[in-house]
Amino acid sequence: MPRDADEIVGRVARDALAEDLQIAAMFRVAETQHAVLRCRIKGEPVYIMGRDAPQGFSKKVHLHPHVAYRLHIGHVLRREAKPDS
Repeated sequence: MPRDADEIVGRVARDALAEDLQIAAMFRVAETQHAVLRCRIKGEPVYIMGRDAPQGFSKKVHLHPHVAYRLHIGHVLRREAKPDS
């Protein structure tokens, strides 16, 4: 999973590293595994969604990892539902 984190961090901050990486939560969704990783990027705590989950990150570390995950999934679903403009 460190590779998931490095890939996602590289998309938003090329020179940054995921530090203090740890698994915050894991979920089985049908036949897939979704992970919420907690780490620091440039000293700021964040959650990273990885494994088979739609990749992304959240700065909402004041929330429990499963809540941040659900908000992330909701955002992904709303973005997919928008018609192309």
